[in-house]
Amino acid sequence: MTKRTGYLHTLLLTLALLLPQLLHAQIDVSRVMTIGRNALYFNDYVVSIGYFNQVIGSRSWMAEPYFYRAVAKVSLEDFSGAEADASLCIERNAFIPKAYLVRGVARQNQKKYDLAAEDYRTGLRQTPDDEGMRYNLAMTELLRDKFDEAQKELETMLKFSPGSLDAYLLLSAVALQQKDTVRSESYIDTILRRDSFFGPAYAVSSQIAYEKKEYKQSLKRINKAIELIDEDPALYVNRGIIRYQLNDLRGAMDDYSHVLDISSNNKIALFNRALLRSYLGDKNNAISDLNHLIKLEPSNHIARFNRGLLLADIGKHGEAINDYNAVIKQYPEFINGWLARSQSRKLMGNAVGADRDYWHAVDLQEKAKKQKKTDKQPAKENSESKETRKEDDETIEKYNMLVVAEPEQETKAQYNSKVRGKVQDRNVEVEPRNIYVLTYYHRFDSEEINPNVPYSALVDRLNKQGILPFRLLLSNHEIPLDEEMVKRHQSDIEEATGTEKMSADNLFRRGLDYLLLQNHEQAISDFTSSLNLKPDQPLVLFARATALLKKQEAERNRMAAVTGENLSTQGKLILGESKKNAFGYNEAEHKANEARLKKPLTDLHTPVQDLDRTIQLDANFSYAYYNRAWIYAQQGETAKAIENYTQAIALSPGLADAYFNRGLLYLAGGKSKEGLKDLSKAGELGLYQAYNILKRMNK
Repeated sequence: MTKRTGYLHTLLLTLALLLPQLLHAQIDVSRVMTIGRNALYFNDYVVSIGYFNQVIGSRSWMAEPYFYRAVAKVSLEDFSGAEADASLCIERNAFIPKAYLVRGVARQNQKKYDLAAEDYRTGLRQTPDDEGMRYNLAMTELLRDKFDEAQKELETMLKFSPGSLDAYLLLSAVALQQKDTVRSESYIDTILRRDSFFGPAYAVSSQIAYEKKEYKQSLKRINKAIELIDEDPALYVNRGIIRYQLNDLRGAMDDYSHVLDISSNNKIALFNRALLRSYLGDKNNAISDLNHLIKLEPSNHIARFNRGLLLADIGKHGEAINDYNAVIKQYPEFINGWLARSQSRKLMGNAVGADRDYWHAVDLQEKAKKQKKTDKQPAKENSESKETRKEDDETIEKYNMLVVAEPEQETKAQYNSKVRGKVQDRNVEVEPRNIYVLTYYHRFDSEEINPNVPYSALVDRLNKQGILPFRLLLSNHEIPLDEEMVKRHQSDIEEATGTEKMSADNLFRRGLDYLLLQNHEQAISDFTSSLNLKPDQPLVLFARATALLKKQEAERNRMAAVTGENLSTQGKLILGESKKNAFGYNEAEHKANEARLKKPLTDLHTPVQDLDRTIQLDANFSYAYYNRAWIYAQQGETAKAIENYTQAIALSPGLADAYFNRGLLYLAGGKSKEGLKDLSKAGELGLYQAYNILKRMNK
């Protein structure tokens, strides 16, 4: 054999050995991208970023992983990182319109309005009918005080989407910024004629009345907005302001306390409650609120000055002086700061320092008189109206003014795209409660009163066996995994895999880890292998049914992204619309839904078959009936769904979610009496959302 022939032989042998690995690596990249998108769809943003990182590490020239990682980072409010990733995506492929949307959103949330507008315009040149892009561009123009441009973009948006209530809402906001309350109200009237349950319209209507100093009318309208919009802190903050204008200080305090119950770090509520407490003489609790706020925001000098005043009031002049020092350093021409420190120094016996501060304040006052144009104090327009300030107004002279919350819709750009299959439908819509899954984590729902972790004797018995690394729970309030959780489950997979022989228990354990990491195919594979070794495991069957459902939902989402299908109404009850049941099913979609939910993902099993077998093995496991009912409802088999919810309720009379979902099915089927009774029971059991629906249905 010649040297050349030997070299070719070696090369061919090497290629023969490497080619399967190279092909396998290509398949893995596709699979990892799929898993990453699954995780993104299920709001597991940290998990999804981990998968996209793997693809980027292997195929750094691909645009797609940078795009999806940018979407995940926007969702985590890492706007700088999202901007960088979207730019990397655009460098690799300049013809992905949504990449400009994501980068625009990231830039807009960083107040880079000019760059954001440029991105939106570039994206719209490629997809002029993109409603979200056009809306965000209009919002950017509004934030730049380019009112005519904002108006123009919204009018264009209405040509493509004549029924867009969001467009009319922003038109109203534009008119309000121009102090044209008549035109602003006309847009609100248009919205409410089309949808009298559109909560944001009442919020803007309240703002219009507030601008006109019609505080009682403003209160009435914001009450309606709060009734229709679940737990928006900005609404409670602003109702507190309205009550403050009406001299209902206790009512305002109640609103701020409610905000802090649902969002303990809300800075506006902490500041406003502190001021109100100080007005009412509750100085120690006012200081406590300001301590909390300053810990969250050490550079908040307005809060520090107010704390200094309160500390001085209770005799803690040394601590007060520390706050005054910080404020004066930042605002050396703030007259009240020098006067306050002068008073505290005097009371501490520092006559020289007090005298020096006092005369410096006098000098500043004389200077201010000569420069009225540059240091003019805000004038009160109406002696009966108490002045307020916006959150971003850091004028130190406004230290004693309550803060008004800007509605989030007007200040933050949103990435709302079919990529995640969650485009909002602006009818009065209600989502059914979700399926139950096996997990190690449970998120307590803000819509529940006296929430608790669901109990099952079957799960309890498994936990007592000690075969899993953590306590297993049932939950339909899944939480996104953080970095520590991801590492924990990756480590557990390695540990379970490292055993000499994979037992049924170890396969179940590893399958749960994969399920939490949104790797549905591998989870299904492990659950199936576990069942092959030990067929009579009801919880493994239940887990596999869950994994199959999640896989189907993720596949449906991917298809929607490709075809442009709108998933916004799937799984939602449109109140008063008789063509759909409570799970978004209608006759026109029957064949498509049958194909999606009845088609086996393998030749061996479907979610319903797994749940059937679960129930055969343990007829008292109520959550299997609940999940089976949920699937039947998605398929449009309402009678079967109601029957299964009824069985779940018989086994677990405290299962509020079953009453809620059955109630929605009854309502959609025209059985109002039964539906309202079920919703009432769900509310009684602690599901607060049920009461909101009852209010709507009783209008």
